[in-house]
Amino acid sequence: MSTVKCPECKASDARVLSGQCATCPHCCKTKRRVFKFCTACQREWPKSVSNDEACKLSKCAVRAALLSSECIDIPSSSVEGCPYFRACPSCKMLLTHTGMGCPNIICPQCETEFCFYCLNEECDGECTLVDNSRSLRELEM
Repeated sequence: MSTVKCPECKASDARVLSGQCATCPHCCKTKRRVFKFCTACQREWPKSVSNDEACKLSKCAVRAALLSSECIDIPSSSVEGCPYFRACPSCKMLLTHTGMGCPNIICPQCETEFCFYCLNEECDGECTLVDNSRSLRELEM
C-alpha cells in the first residue's frame, strides 16, 4: 500500500486502498467514521462508489489536472512558472500554452481571449502569476 497526503488534515500517511481511492487514519479517528478521498481530485470519495472503481465525482479529471504541480519550465518563456494546465475563465475548458510568444491565448471552445499568466481577460502585461485556486473554486459553482 502506498501513502499520499490527505487533502483534509494534510497528514502524509494517508493510504491508497485501490486505484484512486485512499483513506486517512487521522481523519477517520477525528470524524469517527471511515474517511476516504480521491487521490486525483482531492475530494471525499463518493459513498456509492466501491474502492475498486474509478472516481465518479463531477469534473474529477479537470480538477486533477488543475491540482497538478507540473509547471511550464521553458526558460525566458512569457508563461514560465505557470501551471501546465489552466481552465478558461469563461467556459472552464482545460487548456495549455505552447510556451512560445505572448501569454495571451484564445479559448478554442468559447473564443474568450485571456492571459495565461494571470487568467484575466484584460491584462496590461504587468500582471502577477496566479495559481489555479480560483479556477478550482469556480468549477464547484
